[in-house]
Amino acid sequence: MQLDDTDPSLAFTGAWKYFGPGSDGTKAAFNKTLSWSERAGDNVTINFFGTSISVHGWLRRPQAEDTVMPVSSYTIDSDPFVVYAPDKAAIGSKTNISRAVFFSSRTLSMDNHTLVIKNEKDNGRYILDFVIVLNSTAPTPGSPPGPCESRGSGPMPSSTNSFACRSSALSSGGRIAIAIVASIIGLMFVILFVLAVRRHRKKQRDMERNQAHQPTLKWIADTNDSLRDFFRHKTPTGFNTETGSISYQTCSSAHRVGAYANSVRDDVTNPRTPYRSGITLEYVYEKGSENGSDTSSTTDTVKSTTLNAAPSAFGNRL
Repeated sequence: MQLDDTDPSLAFTGAWKYFGPGSDGTKAAFNKTLSWSERAGDNVTINFFGTSISVHGWLRRPQAEDTVMPVSSYTIDSDPFVVYAPDKAAIGSKTNISRAVFFSSRTLSMDNHTLVIKNEKDNGRYILDFVIVLNSTAPTPGSPPGPCESRGSGPMPSSTNSFACRSSALSSGGRIAIAIVASIIGLMFVILFVLAVRRHRKKQRDMERNQAHQPTLKWIADTNDSLRDFFRHKTPTGFNTETGSISYQTCSSAHRVGAYANSVRDDVTNPRTPYRSGITLEYVYEKGSENGSDTSSTTDTVKSTTLNAAPSAFGNRL
């Protein structure tokens, strides 16, 4: 929405002058009207509803070296004010510049706002033509350029304004780059954290699996040791022997009436005796007449097996 300097929504305060239709130099102006001030402190208050606003006006060519260029400030709501000071050398001395962009606001919320325009310098002629209010965040075709843009018919920005524009652009690009780098670093940290957690969980599962298999492995190891000891053990092939005697008697009746006669040495039951002990077995056969009157006996000496053992072992068994 384009508002002329004569629109009722613009409230002028101070010694403002007016150029109407038919005045010299107003043919190129919007609605052929202009408002201007040459006194510091004069201001214009504009109440509007929208998302942005821009201010457009005229710049006179410098008449001489001592021509005073206008300086103006712009304040929206509680934002810091912005100063516009055109460069005399950039304007040149050939012609006036119409519809120059003095100010363009940032994107605002869709709400009611207040813009205050103030002339900051005496004898500097500030000429206002119109303002443009946007009702949405999307730019419309033919909308005025931003404060860092320039038109063929507009004034060249001063060195101070150019530096501010470059700094703003660099700051925006730097913020984007920092955001991208921070996102990449954050993603890397997340990946490393996930890998570390998975590795830790895998290690715990392996430890639990090993602990669960330890009883079986121990039983197998014990069984292997027992089998190994069994096969390594040498089965005894025989007992130590020594010469002894077995006595037997032959009776005429050829009737076996004998029995084993076991005699145990005294040293077998004595746990303090460090020597071997033996057992002598005697076979006794008796043979006599049928009526039992004639009895004869024969005693033969043979090898008897003597069992050698620790005294304590035989003592326990006997």
